[in-house]
Amino acid sequence: MVLASVFFSFMGAMVNQAQILEPQGSPLVASFVRLLVNIIVVASVAAYAGNLTGLPGDRRPSLWLRGFFGALSLIFVMYGIHAIGVGETSFLHASNSIVIAALGPLLLRQRNSGIAWLAIAGATIGLYFLSQPRFDDHNPIGRAAALLSGVWAAIAYLMIARAGRSNSSNTVIFYLCAVGIAMHILIFVGAFLGLSGPGFDILWPVHSTTYVLLVGAGIMASVAQYFLTAAYQQAPAALNAAVSYVTPVLNLGWSVWFFGRHPDGTALAGACMVLICGVALPVISVSARKKASKPVSMDSPLF
Repeated sequence: MVLASVFFSFMGAMVNQAQILEPQGSPLVASFVRLLVNIIVVASVAAYAGNLTGLPGDRRPSLWLRGFFGALSLIFVMYGIHAIGVGETSFLHASNSIVIAALGPLLLRQRNSGIAWLAIAGATIGLYFLSQPRFDDHNPIGRAAALLSGVWAAIAYLMIARAGRSNSSNTVIFYLCAVGIAMHILIFVGAFLGLSGPGFDILWPVHSTTYVLLVGAGIMASVAQYFLTAAYQQAPAALNAAVSYVTPVLNLGWSVWFFGRHPDGTALAGACMVLICGVALPVISVSARKKASKPVSMDSPLF
């Protein structure tokens, strides 16, 4: 999950840079290119393994739901990055951990440990300091889109945990790409026919550098998806959600190194809280359980 967060942060930074190069560009184009690159990678891996025909898996409903909500989350994330930047979008998107922790026991029958709840609570407070959210909002639609992306992502991640019990990582990712591309094509056709509403204007990039960045973002996301899927297949959803908080911290680093946004002491304190609560606590918890000869999954049915 830590590796997934690292590569997702690469993706966000590249998309943010593409948006800076062409502010008039369409977020839908960015998400479409990302999915297109992702499905090429998935198909290539499956073809190399001689399992191209096995990509559809067992076609259970949770696979289709994973694809739908995952694609919906991606679209909203891209809109959020376009509207309010990668830093704030990452903070609001991270709200998916609360939804996962709340729905995990219901949908997956995974009991959340006290450590998991403490990690999520501490990391949430840290993210509050890290992002320094403003309540005199200048872009409520962008913030709403970023926040909803977290809700859709939470449902998609829970579906990964369900579908991953009987399907490979490649299959789970394939449904995200296939369903997502179909959704984009429908939106593009609607825009061409004049049936789409505001915010669905399709403006393709004009600079080659922008396409390089978007393709690079797709490659980074492809790698991240494999680590993400493996994480939700092998470990409790609540702990994965807590560890995923490392992404906003990494995005803070990109903001400093490449986008010239320097955090103050409060933001740095928040980053430390996220690293301690979101990463250290789950790792300590799992290590302690291993030493005590207890199941790593904490009664998770995934094992």
